[in-house]
Amino acid sequence: MVVTAKADGSPRCTVDLQPQNRHAVRQTHHVPSPFHLADRIPQNTKKSITDACNGYHSVPFREEDRHITTVIALWGTLRYMVTPQGFLASSDAYTHRFDSIIADFQDKVKCVDTCMWAKSIEASFFQTCEWLDISSRNGITLNLRKFQFVHDSVEFTRLTVTATNVKTSSKFLNSVLNFPTPKDISGARAWFGLVNQGAYAFAVAKQMKPF
Repeated sequence: MVVTAKADGSPRCTVDLQPQNRHAVRQTHHVPSPFHLADRIPQNTKKSITDACNGYHSVPFREEDRHITTVIALWGTLRYMVTPQGFLASSDAYTHRFDSIIADFQDKVKCVDTCMWAKSIEASFFQTCEWLDISSRNGITLNLRKFQFVHDSVEFTRLTVTATNVKTSSKFLNSVLNFPTPKDISGARAWFGLVNQGAYAFAVAKQMKPF
């Protein structure tokens, strides 16, 4: 386990689960593209955004399999009791579980974070209370810093959803403009990943052909 710094300076624990991933089977769970989700949000509504904090950790890892997540740390050997980040099966399994929990919740779209909408501030208040209750009852902790409550315009999956339209967020555009020139295969992959997030808006094949 290696501890690195997040953008805000807080610690991030990273582990290399490539050996486990070579022997794991991925559970696939389809989620529509962020743009198509954002396009479902009605115009002229009050919108609220929530995002889970360490969402994978809300899913217990099967006890008899926990030994395969054992890692070497500064304090000895540790192992995960909950689903670890970086494990092949984590993302889709977590998303499937969360989507099943909120299947009957109305007026929302969910990718990684969730956008809810209502016609008034009062309706948004009670809607958000219901969402917090569902999350709490199912062990899902929400990230306070990413909480957006009753806005006409919100940031959702690197898109800005206003009262009347959907557009690319300025944060995403700045990420493209300030992206460092790739110098190795990891940098090239990161660039591909960033460009593909904007593929809903334009064809990328011609521009990416040199790579």
